[in-house]
Amino acid sequence: MSQYAELKAQIAKLQAQADDARRQEVVNVIAEMKQKIAEFGLGASDLGFAGGRPRRGAAAPRRRKPRCPRSTKTPSPAIRGAGGANRPSGLPARTGIAS
Repeated sequence: MSQYAELKAQIAKLQAQADDARRQEVVNVIAEMKQKIAEFGLGASDLGFAGGRPRRGAAAPRRRKPRCPRSTKTPSPAIRGAGGANRPSGLPARTGIAS
């Protein structure tokens, strides 16, 4: 077996041990918290919760929509340029022809 494969096996083994240790730790913490809550007679509001479970069907607060879409006006001619550049010699001049 190559060294890489051995290391991968060790990683898997250690990950399983870590998962088991975490599960056991969570069980211990929950039991400890339940004992403290019962000892001091604490409720959900004392712990900073909103008062238990949310009501069934309660909707999350909605985000406000903007009142109107953003303006898409084109900038004034001064901003976008007056178009005063020289015309190429191959193009005819515009002489009052509406396009």
